[in-house]
Amino acid sequence: MDIQPSKKINPRPKIRLKLTKGVQSNLQLLDLKGSLLTESSCTVHIQEISQDGLTYVSDLRFPVREPYMVRLQFEIAGIPLTVCGRVSWRHRLESLYEHGIRFYPVNKIQVKLLQLMNEEVLRRNPHQSQVHKLYQGLKQNSQTKTGGNPWN
Repeated sequence: MDIQPSKKINPRPKIRLKLTKGVQSNLQLLDLKGSLLTESSCTVHIQEISQDGLTYVSDLRFPVREPYMVRLQFEIAGIPLTVCGRVSWRHRLESLYEHGIRFYPVNKIQVKLLQLMNEEVLRRNPHQSQVHKLYQGLKQNSQTKTGGNPWN
């Protein structure tokens, strides 16, 4: 898994990391209260991640803005993560579908994701100290907004 800052032109001021080889993730469907809708799951490939959401590719076409959530289980920087969110957009890519997920609840995972993304960037590209400084600033800003680190 190589990580590079995304080169997409994006009006959002958030940092998004492009996972050049993708990260395999297990996806399950949940109701809005967080209960499983079905025991079945599928494998998707995460392409980009930020503190607010992620982009994944799948051969399945998930509905947008419907009353359900997805739960994704994957690893970043060797740390297993489980995140939940709602499908906010979808694009067709030849025989696949690209989906955008917005995390829910956002504040509970932002700080941990920023920390893990920072660690992975430093591990893969130790010479990119400017990216490291940017993440440190975002991490401190997120901790201020959320009243501290909810993961401690």
